[in-house]
Amino acid sequence: MPKKIITAVFVAFWIIPSVTFASGLKNPNEKTEFIDKENFRDNPREKTPENAGSADNNYCDGLYDGIMSKVGKDLKACVQDLDYSSDCVLPDGAKTPYSKINVAIILDSSGSMGGTVSGRKKSEVAKKAIIDFVSSLPKEINVSLIVFGHKGSDSAEGRALSCSGVETLYPLSPLNAEDFISKAGSFSPFGMTPLALAIKKAEAVFQAGGTGNKNIIYVVSDGLETCGGDPAGIAREVNTSATKVEVNIIGFTVNNVEQAKLKEAAESGGGKFYLANNSAELNKTFRDNEMYLRRYLMCSNIAMGKLAIESGSVSGKTNICFSVGVSSELMNFGVEERKLSGDDSARCHVRLAERLAERHRVVHEMQDALNNKNQASFNKALQELKSGIREAETSPGKKISTHVVSSASTASKRKPDA
Repeated sequence: MPKKIITAVFVAFWIIPSVTFASGLKNPNEKTEFIDKENFRDNPREKTPENAGSADNNYCDGLYDGIMSKVGKDLKACVQDLDYSSDCVLPDGAKTPYSKINVAIILDSSGSMGGTVSGRKKSEVAKKAIIDFVSSLPKEINVSLIVFGHKGSDSAEGRALSCSGVETLYPLSPLNAEDFISKAGSFSPFGMTPLALAIKKAEAVFQAGGTGNKNIIYVVSDGLETCGGDPAGIAREVNTSATKVEVNIIGFTVNNVEQAKLKEAAESGGGKFYLANNSAELNKTFRDNEMYLRRYLMCSNIAMGKLAIESGSVSGKTNICFSVGVSSELMNFGVEERKLSGDDSARCHVRLAERLAERHRVVHEMQDALNNKNQASFNKALQELKSGIREAETSPGKKISTHVVSSASTASKRKPDA
């Protein structure tokens, strides 16, 4: 291309516009002439102290509103309701996690447990299975060992002592394996079967552990009540009491009649009946219930993880939405401002920058307020999950919302509606 043509193009597209733009930028110490655009054709006038303030701001605000109508983002779309629920479906169908999981093992040590199964004395097989069971449980689960039939005898002279001889050998507490094993080995089968009294005794043990807990009984017995008690009636009573005890019964080598009666008691107590005819079946029953108990703790852990994910997701999406929106506005606002005439740019640049900065200050305050409420909502739901307490007004989840500016006209507010 000829040099003359190149020079002409350069002058037309770069030098002339630059000179034109520069002509509007003067030394700030010099007196500057501003043009009132509305009266430009009929009454051009010099800006004076009398008309310098609000009139000029009003004009620049009009330019600001015009630009924002093109580039402004609806940042209200960045706001999300916080709907956190600390519910988790527990193995028993409950939706509220318990403060503690308490397990009481009731071991029948009546005379019939001196019989043999799988080549060993039934009482020894049962003790070994129970020790393996409690040793496998998570440390967060409290355990207790209650025994009956180990005192007195089945004779007329020893019957009264045996029927009242229900004893808590290991009080409800976290497992101390050495102590538990020692207590489990301290008795032998002798007497009667006060099953109903033993179930009632377990309720008292649970009551001492406080409220809001999941209380579960596992009875290991090879026979029926022999002390005149009503196991089914007592099981129903403790299950419907404030302690809400779940009564599970493992019938260890029982006949059909015994099985039917023990099953009735378990179902009356809101639990299950298990039949174990040998050592392997007894161990399997306890292994299955180990997993059942672990699900209580897993439920809470999963729910806490879900809360953390939900909260993090809301916070992340909100912050990204605000950041993208503000960045987009800044970039596009600059593009539109560069389209203004040199006179308008010189006249209103500071005011436009102030208005835009004020809008984004308000937006950032709203963003901080939303993040704070998000954290507060998460903390509250997490606390409810840990304590097992749900306030009626928050079920199924506390909704918290906040509002941000959604138009240029509200962006100039000095105090955000947080």
